[in-house]
Amino acid sequence: MSAPIFYFEEIHGTFYLMDRGVIREFSSESEMGLFIADAVPDGSALLIEVTPDNWSELYDSGAFF
Repeated sequence: MSAPIFYFEEIHGTFYLMDRGVIREFSSESEMGLFIADAVPDGSALLIEVTPDNWSELYDSGAFF
């Protein structure tokens, strides 16, 4: 089984995480980390930060669908 992949973006100190097609909002990186740790207790999650530099590549690869 492959590790679950979470995509996140930080905008003005707020973290937005895509969780199975749902965007979740967190007030800090540690709050987001606690959510991921609860969702994937074995720690196998892969976190990918979405930036202006990689957005197009991720979108084209179907990451957001």
